[in-house]
Amino acid sequence: MPFLHGVYQAELPTALVAPRQVDTAIPFVVGTAPIHLSSTGLEDTSKQVNYPILTMNYEEAVKKLGYSDDWEKYTLCEVMYSEFQVYNVAPVVFVNVLDPEYHKSAVAQASYPVANKQAVLGADVILDSVVARASAEGTPLALGTDYTLGWNREAKAVLNVLTGNPTALFVAFDVIDPSKVTAADIVGGYNAISGQSEGLELINTVFMKYGKVPA
Repeated sequence: MPFLHGVYQAELPTALVAPRQVDTAIPFVVGTAPIHLSSTGLEDTSKQVNYPILTMNYEEAVKKLGYSDDWEKYTLCEVMYSEFQVYNVAPVVFVNVLDPEYHKSAVAQASYPVANKQAVLGADVILDSVVARASAEGTPLALGTDYTLGWNREAKAVLNVLTGNPTALFVAFDVIDPSKVTAADIVGGYNAISGQSEGLELINTVFMKYGKVPA
């Protein structure tokens, strides 16, 4: 009878692990998210800023809150990746406290080169704040008539020229500034002016909204 001597190995395909869904001890995470990159952009921040967002998977989280690999600036994105992509844990409740109306900085007017009728403005641009001119002292161009705005694959704002063939445009705008978010924003509390809870205080609203018990 033959015997096999030595060490042998065999490879088997890795089985897919289904997400583990629980109705208690649900992760409740408060931080900053690039909501300008979400599917709705900044059109309805009332459901994106200081609002508990229940998500069941990575795609839903990215759609509602946006995603960036810059985890230092956008802390909720690290949790999206770890919980859904690495550990397959669901659901997760996210609270974004980054408010573009307050946490922003102005970028002075500068000249941006135009190539193939496009000018790349950069990351974190608040599109509604863009003011473009053909010359430094010229009349502001009209959005929708002279140019449009969008995002490229690198999540940078792009100005698309619709009229003329300029080689450069003078543009000023505001950018979202996560560095202006403070510990007080994260802790939150009850806002007597808006009549709404904010930050960590929103953990008390999760069960009433979703029937889930967060941890």
